[in-house]
Amino acid sequence: MDRVTAPPLAGGWYERPPAGRLYHSRFNPAWLDELGIAPSVIIDAGAFDGGDAIRFKDLWPTAKVVAIEADPTVYLALAVKVGAAGNGVQIMQCAVAERDDGRDWFQARLDGKIDSQGSLYRQTDTMNRRFPRVRQSPVSIFTLGRRLDSICRTIEAERIELLHMDVQGAEHAALVGLGALRPELIWLETTDDGWVGVPGKAAIGALLAGMGYARVGDFGNDELHRFRGHA
Repeated sequence: MDRVTAPPLAGGWYERPPAGRLYHSRFNPAWLDELGIAPSVIIDAGAFDGGDAIRFKDLWPTAKVVAIEADPTVYLALAVKVGAAGNGVQIMQCAVAERDDGRDWFQARLDGKIDSQGSLYRQTDTMNRRFPRVRQSPVSIFTLGRRLDSICRTIEAERIELLHMDVQGAEHAALVGLGALRPELIWLETTDDGWVGVPGKAAIGALLAGMGYARVGDFGNDELHRFRGHA
């Protein structure tokens, strides 16, 4: 199959008692059925409130689902939501990166409240103009950077079927941090001129192609890539 046929979801909010109101991306779980993928390990990087990780665990209860969030304030809210959901999602506080080390983290506020737009990188002037409601802090705080292959060793996972990422400019770094790992399916957001000093859409596409991936879904800034095998 060259392309998935099911449309992306309309990203937005949903109710999941007793966790309450949660946010989900445009990722359509029907794509895994289309592609014949039965997930045993799902990594949700940039998990925000856990809405995606929780719905994945509800859909595939036997899978190991790990929600990763870098922002310490957001992580506390994630822990509350995942705890309330009670379906066995694992959580980790770190930023996915190309190496394991301490990092500067720039929190961001949406309408004055710390939200999901925090990043390892400074927002460009273009991004600031595009999203005036989002205000990135000019002062960084500390967070831990972790490679995805290192994370997988920690959680004792030898493979990943689905890597779901919303990591605010760290996509290229996260992919480098996979090392020899090749998730069957990668969902990520890419953009140009969003973050200072990071590779854009073309460079991320070239990296994925060199890693053996083919794009099977293109939905604007959201992309779906499937591993086709090593060259």
